[in-house]
Amino acid sequence: MRLFICYVWEDKDDFVEPLAHALQNAGFEVWYDKFQLTLGDSLFQKIGEGLNSADFGVVVLSNPFFGKKSGQRMKLAGLFALETTTRKIILRVWNDVTETEVRKYSPILADRFSVPASQGISKVVDEITIAVNVAQRKGEIARDANSRKVKALVDKLTERKEADRLAFSEEGVQLVLSGLRDLFDQIERTIKEGAASSSVVKFSFRRPVQQLFYANTVYGSHLGIGLRNFAINSVTNAHLEASIFQRELGAFGDSDGSGKIFEQLIFKPSFCAREVIWIAEDVERRAFLTSDLAHHLIDRFVEFVDAQADHS
Repeated sequence: MRLFICYVWEDKDDFVEPLAHALQNAGFEVWYDKFQLTLGDSLFQKIGEGLNSADFGVVVLSNPFFGKKSGQRMKLAGLFALETTTRKIILRVWNDVTETEVRKYSPILADRFSVPASQGISKVVDEITIAVNVAQRKGEIARDANSRKVKALVDKLTERKEADRLAFSEEGVQLVLSGLRDLFDQIERTIKEGAASSSVVKFSFRRPVQQLFYANTVYGSHLGIGLRNFAINSVTNAHLEASIFQRELGAFGDSDGSGKIFEQLIFKPSFCAREVIWIAEDVERRAFLTSDLAHHLIDRFVEFVDAQADHS
């Protein structure tokens, strides 16, 4: 971890140099002009290199610092330029100054991490170490969060590509038909179990073809489910229609005559982890697993029959 020390020469001997050595002993790589500059070096070039390579800037604030003009302002501007909304790199040390004096010089600096030099070099190093460790941990958390977002995006796009592939394949058609049979089986089994002990309410079920299912009960109440517009190698245009309707029985008990549809629900088949999901064609665009869709349709059908009982 590299620290750039920004200071004025008046603070060098009494405080900054001992601090630089203490930070080195604590394991930090310290950019301090006495450590970095040799005869013939360009001061501005070396400062620029130090600023650009710094992970954090330790700014020693003092009354002599506030009295300086271009040099320290340039260093501070360089440190501020390296910051982002999630990366705060300026650590301030107050050397015989108050918060009021700091705020008068720079309100931004007054609102940042600080430790008084009067607490001693050891305390200053400890506080800088804590601040650096906290900032590192925040950076790791931010990187982990970004990595998770990227992975989630990759997983989503990969899953979408696989779903598109299945939608244009015989394999996908067979998965949908298998899910459809499972849907019919779950609805029939659940209703039969619920009405098993009843002598008042009876349900009957029919499957004229593999993609059609009917359940009917008292008051001429019907639940009809059918898969439409699918091909042998594609379900891209397929949709599942679920209708709740009421019909009068004919002379021979035939309930296939005309009747009023009270509710019609449409679902688009898709895939997630090679499992069929049913996406509601409504504003909410809810996605149902087959078992969840079975429960949903039973709930709607039972509510309808109950409403007919209340009005009979």
